[in-house]
Amino acid sequence: MTERKVGIKREATFGTAESTISFYSELSSFNPKIEGENLTRETLSARAPKIVRPGEYSVSIDFEGFSDLERIGHFLYGVSDNYKFTGGSTGQPNTHEFYGGVGRLLPSFTIFAAYDEFMRKYSGAIINNLKFDMKKELITFSGKAIAKTASEITTMPTEPTAPQNFKDTPLAFYEVGVKINNKDLPAPTQNLTIEIENEIKKDLAFGLGSRFMQIQPPAQSRTVTMELDTAVLNDDWNDFIKLAEFGSSSATTPEYSVGEIPVSVTINPMDNSSNELTMTLPAATIEVDYGIKSTDVIDLKFKFMGLQKGTVTLTDNTQVTTDYYVKLKNHMSDISSS
Repeated sequence: MTERKVGIKREATFGTAESTISFYSELSSFNPKIEGENLTRETLSARAPKIVRPGEYSVSIDFEGFSDLERIGHFLYGVSDNYKFTGGSTGQPNTHEFYGGVGRLLPSFTIFAAYDEFMRKYSGAIINNLKFDMKKELITFSGKAIAKTASEITTMPTEPTAPQNFKDTPLAFYEVGVKINNKDLPAPTQNLTIEIENEIKKDLAFGLGSRFMQIQPPAQSRTVTMELDTAVLNDDWNDFIKLAEFGSSSATTPEYSVGEIPVSVTINPMDNSSNELTMTLPAATIEVDYGIKSTDVIDLKFKFMGLQKGTVTLTDNTQVTTDYYVKLKNHMSDISSS
């Protein structure tokens, strides 16, 4: 029987494969690629290689899918080095909080994939990139991962029963709200992207004695951005434009400062689930791009980059300093132990 599906499970130990899944994700594409060049001996005795040996081995993975608030938490957990779980009352959503800190080891996963006529299991998978794309359609997400190894399997794990009140609702553009400096926007957002990018130092995981990763590769720099497209339909945008151009909304010429501002995105699905997602950059730089062409309305493009200096108060009233913060309410259990 042919089937195509991808399941995911958090690993207790990096590279030690799990045998079960948390769920099968609603992906639209999943593309693995073996990384590592062969070792070739080239000598005077031949014009072409005669002997080739295998080199380093890892698997890079690109994936894309449709966003829902029940399953997306595992992917947010993957790119975040800090996570807190707070259980909800009976029948009500649980709260998952993700934020950026200084930890260098990200969570790892085992991924199961069925390709019509064969199946694979990828262990030691680290999600280094996650991107949300919001336009006037269903909301999609995409990402990149690097896995330690792959193996053949002959059966796929059974998907566990969904939690009580689980809502499989693909998110739509009209369920999204955006605020800049804690204010609604002067004009509708046409397109919005949010991206969390971790630089994974894969080379440090390889060394003498094995062609496979011997340790979990550490994360180095992290970049979190939001980009939105809108239009100049009134004069209310000028303060934001001046903040980006001059460093202050009250300035009339460039100053010796960089404009900083909070920005947030909230998603409230219209499915009576009480699920909700809010992503905040508590302190972010702001850049702007605009111009005029013929009689066209002036397009505005803003880009925000999170700074690890903003303060956020968690559900338990703990204050943390971070470049980004995500509060997710859904019916999934504690991701760090599931």
